[in-house]
Amino acid sequence: MLTMAYHLFSAVAITLHLLVYRNWAGFVLPPLGDRQYVQEGDLYIGGIFSMTAFDPVKPCGQFVDTFNAIETVETMAFMVNELNKRLPIQLGFVVIDTCSKESVAAVQALRFLPLSDTESDNTSATPEPLTFYDVIGVVGTDQSFTTKAVSRILNAANIPIISFWATDIALADKTLYPNFQRVIWSDEELIEAIVQFLLSNHFYYFTIMYENEYSLRKVFERILTEYGADRICHPEEVKVTDTDDIEDIIRHLMIDKLRPHVVVVLAHTKVSGMIADAVIRTQTEHKLLWVGGDAWMRALFHKGGPRGSVGLSFYRTRLVNLENYFRTLNASNKNPWFLEAAVTKFSCGELNRASCVNENMRNYQLFELGLLYVLKAVLVYGTALSDFFRAYCKNGSSKENLLICFKRNVEWFPNFLKDAPINWDLVPDLNVADDDINTNDGWRFSVYQSLGIPHDIHRIQDIVLNSHAPIQVNSLNTSFFSFDVNKLIATDYCMPVCRFGEYRFHISQCCWICKPCRANEIVSNAATSCKQCPILHWPSERSDGTGSCDFIEPHHLDNNIYLRIVFLSIAILGFMTKVGTLWWYSRNKENGIVKASSIELSCVQLLFLGCGYLSIPVFLTQPTDFSCSFGFLLYNLSFIVTYALVLFKAVRVYRIFTHYKKNLKVSYISPVFQITACFGFVLFEVLRFYIFNWINPVRSEVHQPDPLIPFTERACVVPNAIMFIFIIITFVVLLMCTVLAFKTQTLPNKFRESRYVSLCVVTTLLILSAFTPAYFTIVYREVRMLLLLAGVVINHSFTFFFLFVTRIIAVEQMKRARRQIAKATPYQRFHRTSKLGPDGNAMETALD
Repeated sequence: MLTMAYHLFSAVAITLHLLVYRNWAGFVLPPLGDRQYVQEGDLYIGGIFSMTAFDPVKPCGQFVDTFNAIETVETMAFMVNELNKRLPIQLGFVVIDTCSKESVAAVQALRFLPLSDTESDNTSATPEPLTFYDVIGVVGTDQSFTTKAVSRILNAANIPIISFWATDIALADKTLYPNFQRVIWSDEELIEAIVQFLLSNHFYYFTIMYENEYSLRKVFERILTEYGADRICHPEEVKVTDTDDIEDIIRHLMIDKLRPHVVVVLAHTKVSGMIADAVIRTQTEHKLLWVGGDAWMRALFHKGGPRGSVGLSFYRTRLVNLENYFRTLNASNKNPWFLEAAVTKFSCGELNRASCVNENMRNYQLFELGLLYVLKAVLVYGTALSDFFRAYCKNGSSKENLLICFKRNVEWFPNFLKDAPINWDLVPDLNVADDDINTNDGWRFSVYQSLGIPHDIHRIQDIVLNSHAPIQVNSLNTSFFSFDVNKLIATDYCMPVCRFGEYRFHISQCCWICKPCRANEIVSNAATSCKQCPILHWPSERSDGTGSCDFIEPHHLDNNIYLRIVFLSIAILGFMTKVGTLWWYSRNKENGIVKASSIELSCVQLLFLGCGYLSIPVFLTQPTDFSCSFGFLLYNLSFIVTYALVLFKAVRVYRIFTHYKKNLKVSYISPVFQITACFGFVLFEVLRFYIFNWINPVRSEVHQPDPLIPFTERACVVPNAIMFIFIIITFVVLLMCTVLAFKTQTLPNKFRESRYVSLCVVTTLLILSAFTPAYFTIVYREVRMLLLLAGVVINHSFTFFFLFVTRIIAVEQMKRARRQIAKATPYQRFHRTSKLGPDGNAMETALD
């Protein structure tokens, strides 16, 4: 709808323009503003300002709105005169009145459209035709809605317009307003300054009261998002128009106990004034802090309230020379609106109004904050003219030649206005400080607080966009407010800053309390809930206060140096004892007791007991899939093969003695057969392990035992199926050994093989019975591995003791006994040898 309205208006403007070119001199309209302020010159700048007050019935009001309009016009006149001191031609100006109406502004803009080459004589009676003026460009208007209408009209003739006051964001659209420029910030920059003010004062909790849903509120929401909307909450957005019951809306804002105590007003001049009046009438100015932009600040300035309210507007600049110029003005001023406005402002009587005006003007102080921008708008034309003459009129030395040159190339003049730098050197007598004219860092704003008296405002802060933090000039006066001023700061009121690991538990839309997340959770992006970190990760606080789930560096057994030293020492000691035992067996292989234990099987047993000790350093290295698989293969073989050989020995002993009693020949007990059977069993175990490991491998894995503790471990994981098979096979072999050991318990007292096997088997069964449930119930896999390592150390130590150490002791005792017999007397020798067998080895010779 908005676009259609613009295009319709453009069509009307072009239609009027065609009428102008056909017979503009005879085109008449009802009387509008009948006053124009004209200063003669070689070239003219047009000025379109709101001079008279709005009249709902007549096209134009009868009275000057405020003296501020006079300040604007006279500032333009002052700047034109300053430029004429330096320019090679003389500038003039024409100021006309918009009557504060969009329709009147559009019609008045027709005065600045160029005439046709042939003008017909005007023979019309009343109403008289409009007077037109040939201008190089226009300054104005001082209202955004009238600027839109004027700009669309002037676009038809390619006439530039520069505004010092129109801040509407829509005017930045170059497709609709190609010749429009402004020397003032737009509403977007003003809203950004408002956001900076709110954030710098920690006003994170507020209500928005807006007039136009499309423009200001949308821009405000976007800028809040850019500045970090997660810290800000506005539970209510109230749309206000000039037809609403604003007092009732304000009363509604006071109902909620957890209401915001800051209200941001995003409205234009008329509605801002209505809101200010309603606040004063409802006597709520001490109950809320009202914050607004330039339109709101104007309401505060002229109405003197609401007291304590804050408005953002121009960065105030002291223009001494301009103020001195105003003090030279008097009642004879050519400005047709001046005398009327001055009489009203100074409350002069009818009889002595001239002397009253002159007296007050001699001590006049400027109140308008934005007059610097009026100076800039006029100076843009002066700078562009100077650049134009240098570019196109290099040969023109006289004024006449320059004017001819200008008219010949006038169509190129608007190009010199676009984004042209302002040359303040053209007006050296203006005496404007560099800090006031330099806006390279960003637009400058000042924050003012109303003291409850018209024209009395208190500057509290300066804001420069794209710069550092706002500059605090004075403190915000909180003595005007009847509520606890701590409620202005949302973090002290109902929006506390939650610490790391705490989320917002809302008790209303914008109020919350902080509750802690669990140890393994971080706060969600919305800060209203917690989310659990993935397994193996743990919450970590960043430098900006937010959290992230970082990977936990895993721990493994090789990190503990003392544990490694203990187990490696045991492994080395155990392995060396097996090597030493092999050496001892090679030295005593002819001994009957050694032969009775089957040297070949005993050596293989020692070898696989050594494999158990070799698995210890493999498990203690940093776990990998290969080291885990290889380590458990050694572990598996050291148990199963060792006890399988015990079973072989038990079967061998059992068959020897059962056949010996029956005088039968014992078969399949030769060393070759036993080694072959042992090799076949080992090969079967390796193949079985490989198949199961291929299906469900033993692997290295990072594991977090407890999700609420920031600890992970990299350890070997033995699948339950492989572990169960290992335990079952070991138990079956041990049970078979137990049965055979029981059946051979009637062996002679001097032969203790079955007794040692029984002790070994029983000990191993006890160890497995104790370690198995502990292994499957412990969640820490490092502890599981320590149980496996402890199991291999304890079990192999007992096995070695019962199967080998006892035999070594028996052999060494027999050797000692023989040495003693050799040294004894014949009588002692007879009694000692009678206790041995014929060959000195008792029943062990039966196994040879």
